[in-house]
Amino acid sequence: MQVERIRRDLESVLAELEKLSNLLSQAEHDQELTEQEIETLKDALHNLHRGQQITQRGGESPGRSEE
Repeated sequence: MQVERIRRDLESVLAELEKLSNLLSQAEHDQELTEQEIETLKDALHNLHRGQQITQRGGESPGRSEE
C-alpha cells in the first residue's frame, strides 16, 4: 500500500537525519578539542619565546653557571 511505503521512507529519512545529527555533534566536539589544542600550543610557544627573551637579556643559557 502507498501509505506503508511513505511510512517506511519517512522512517528511513529519520534514521539518516539521526546519523547526520550524531556526525555533526562529533564534528563540533572535535572542533572544540582542536581549538583547545591550538590554544595550548600558542601558550607553549609564547612561554618558549618568553624564555628565549629572558635568556638573551641575561646573556647566559639556563643551566650554565659562571666559573
